[in-house]
Amino acid sequence: MNNQQPHEPINTREERRQGRTGEAYRAESDELFERVGQKLVSGRAIRGYREEGAAMDLAAQAARVLYASGGSATWVGEVGLAALKWTGVDPQNPGTWPFAIPNDLMPARGLAEKLAGPAGPCSEHIITALITNGPCRSSAVKVREDMSCDIELARVLSALERAVIRGASGCVILRTFDHRRTYTAQSGAAIPYKTVRSWYFHDGVFEAMTAAETFDAACTDTATGGPLSPEPAVEYADAWEITLL
Repeated sequence: MNNQQPHEPINTREERRQGRTGEAYRAESDELFERVGQKLVSGRAIRGYREEGAAMDLAAQAARVLYASGGSATWVGEVGLAALKWTGVDPQNPGTWPFAIPNDLMPARGLAEKLAGPAGPCSEHIITALITNGPCRSSAVKVREDMSCDIELARVLSALERAVIRGASGCVILRTFDHRRTYTAQSGAAIPYKTVRSWYFHDGVFEAMTAAETFDAACTDTATGGPLSPEPAVEYADAWEITLL
């Protein structure tokens, strides 16, 4: 009589082993990056090849953010800035950057200031560009006290500017956040109110849409033409007139 217990299939055991190993690895990796991030921010020494590797990864991530924003350190974050400093990169000094920013990534700050500036200083926005027969892309924008703009993804605004200049058509949506007022979602998260404005562009010009036009566009099902429920904590407003030149 064979008293041996049935063997678990090898592939099943391997999957379980890999699953446990993967979970343990992710937890260990998260702890490593958290520890290294704290060390970088506090200026403590980074020791050992694993900590040095994590610090280099954090610096590489920060460099990608700096590159995508066209050189704006606003979006890098405290840990990222510390990691860049650790590698000898000064976000305020392009001469220390490990890359050169191409022209198509230079922020179209003039367009951003025309779209978001009239909302006032120290305001936060998301600009979404929908180009006919093209991609839909968004970028966060912050307006400083001096009314200049920091752009999260410079390529979005640069591509929008080029599309308008060449006569493309489409729509721009500006969402302006009001953190003084919040709406509690079902998940319990506090969602800031936002004001939505929009423009239609064609033949090199922008046409400001009214609050009613923007509401109709946002609350109409494009597939059926039927109405959609308004999004909570959203207000619609008339857009201001702007010119590209």
